[in-house]
This record gives sequence, C-alpha cells and structure tokens, in this order.
Amino acid sequence: MKKKAVILAGGQGSRFWPMSRIERPKQFLALGTSEESLLQSTVKRVEKIVGKGNVIVVASNDYVEEILKHTPEVTIIEEPMAKNTAPCIGLAASLIAKEDPETVLLVFPADHAVEGSEGFEKIFNLACEVASKEDVLVTIGMQPTKPNTAYGYIQREEKPFFQNEVYRVKRFYEKPSIERAQQYVENKDFYWNSGMFVWRASSILRAIETHVPQLSVGLQKIQKAYGTAEYTTVLKAEFLAAEAVSIDLGVMEHAKNVVVIPADCFSWNDVGSWDAWAEQFKADKDKNVLPANAISIDSTECVVLSNIERSYVVRTDVVRAENKERLIALVGLENIFVIDTDDALLICHKDKAQEVKKVVEKLKVMGKTAYL
Repeated sequence: MKKKAVILAGGQGSRFWPMSRIERPKQFLALGTSEESLLQSTVKRVEKIVGKGNVIVVASNDYVEEILKHTPEVTIIEEPMAKNTAPCIGLAASLIAKEDPETVLLVFPADHAVEGSEGFEKIFNLACEVASKEDVLVTIGMQPTKPNTAYGYIQREEKPFFQNEVYRVKRFYEKPSIERAQQYVENKDFYWNSGMFVWRASSILRAIETHVPQLSVGLQKIQKAYGTAEYTTVLKAEFLAAEAVSIDLGVMEHAKNVVVIPADCFSWNDVGSWDAWAEQFKADKDKNVLPANAISIDSTECVVLSNIERSYVVRTDVVRAENKERLIALVGLENIFVIDTDDALLICHKDKAQEVKKVVEKLKVMGKTAYL
C-alpha cells in the first residue's frame, strides 16, 4: 500500500489575532504543549504512519520559505491563491494520482494538537486499511466531551461497516445551537467532525467529479499540464475560476460512500480559537491560565498570553513569557482573554472567541495593514 500524508497549511488563523499574522500564521506558532510549531508537530506525527519523504504540504507560495524553515524534509505543492479546502485537496490528489491513482492519502490540517501517538497511529492505520480495500471516504470522528457550537458533527449508522470499528455516516450537521449540541453529546452516535480524512486519490477525485464537477474539469486540466512548461499558467487560471468551497460542504455532506472511525484513543484539539487553545493547559485554583508576568485578584476563568516580541515558550502546566518587562494585573474579571503582543492588545470575552476574526476583517476595511 502506497501512502502519502497531505497537510493543509494555507490558512491565516485570523481567530488567533494578534499572535497570528499574515506573514506568520498560526501553523508556524508554538500553540501546542511543546516548543515546536503546530506544523512541525503535525509533520513529525504523520511521518510515523507514512514514513519520511511521503509528507506533502499544500500552501500558498508566500509560505514556502517559512515551511522549509520549519520542516525542510517535506514536499510542497503551491496553490496560487486560497480557495478553501476542496480545491486544495483536489489539487494534491490530482497531482499524486498522475503517478499512482491508488495511493492512499491521509489529509490533515497543519494546526491541530494531538496527544497519544499510539492511539493516533492505530486509528489511521485502520483508516488506511479500509480506504485501500473499499471505495470509501474515511473521516475521523472525535467523541464530544462537552456541547460545543464551534464544531461540525457527524452522526453514524447503528451497524458497523468494517471490522466493528468503522461505520457509515448517516448525516453531517453544521455548527449547531447550544441546545442541539447538548443533545449530540448525550447521543453516543454523534462525533465531532475532526477535519482529518483518509481516501485513495482516485476515490476523492471521483467524488469531486460527481459533486463539484466544475472543479473536477479544472483539476483534470491541471493534472494534464503537470510537468510541462504550461503548468503554472494553467494552475493559476483554473484556481482563479474554481469555486471557493470546503471539502465538507462540497463533497462530504453529499457523498454516499462516507464512513467514520470513532477515535477515543487519543486526545485532539483543533486549536481553532483562543478558548480551544487554553483548554490544553492546566489552570490555577481560580481556573485562570496565566503566564509568570501576570497576577490575578478576584478573577476567575481568565486567560493571559503576553509577550512583547510575539515569540513565546509554551509549557504543559503554564505559559511563561520570555519577556517579563510588562506586568499584567487582572482585578475582578471573569471569562476574559488578554492577548498581548508588541504592537497590539486583544481583550475579549470568552463567549466571543470565535469572533476575533472580525477584528482582522475590520482592520482590512480600515486599511491598517501593519496590524495584519
């Protein structure tokens, strides 16, 4: 079985402003529980399954230099512009399929945090086995630990499809209300949609042809031009014409051959916003997550991350800022984030963590590009 990992590293991570910026988005930051960047951790994790030399990173050509600084051993597929995950995944699959369409592809976002390598490897080895034997699109479902309105959900069928561990997907549900999310947590047939997938290159390309036919036509042109002098020109033209659609909305929610593997043998965090990031770290007795240069008086469930240089060291029990010149004091606060950098300060209520990206949108409208 030929296997390759495809890591999607083209996102800006606008919910992690002001740490995440255009020139250095969150996949290049140490936002996990180690001093490695999220991209470095992801590459190291997936190499154990596919082997060195079989990891491909798909990203904008603006990030090629940064990717090679973090992970010099990977192969890079450049996308000329961001068009969401369906064109990105389709591009990788079409280029790999030109060499061998039966290659099993393991698709990962570059910016997730995972603990429990043995369990992780077990789940993805099983996913590779089913994908190599069946014409299916495999998604990994995480057992919900609480009602979360930021995640999509997957409902599985009752009876197993493969080895009593793989189930056909009954339905996808986009980000629900808190009441509906609570119902999903109580129903053991529901899982968080992790955004991690396994399939043969030929299987995902057939699915794209069925459900996103215009994209499929463009990918076929790109594949034909690959390796020729016309490749760059064709790639730009077809990406410009492609619809910006996610693989979930474009393919997975419509395909009839989607299966899910419930993954309860490793811990997972999509590190999608500051509240998700804070869940990785041990809080103090008042449920605060604070660096060494912060003090708290009568404050609960607050999070502080402070570093003047926008470069910091993360530990498993506490976040310690390297620059301790600025002291941050919290008095009488509840459920507040304070994210402090050299040129910007974010103060945000926890309930609004998903809306931090609106700051980036407003800065663009205002023309304040220096803060992007």
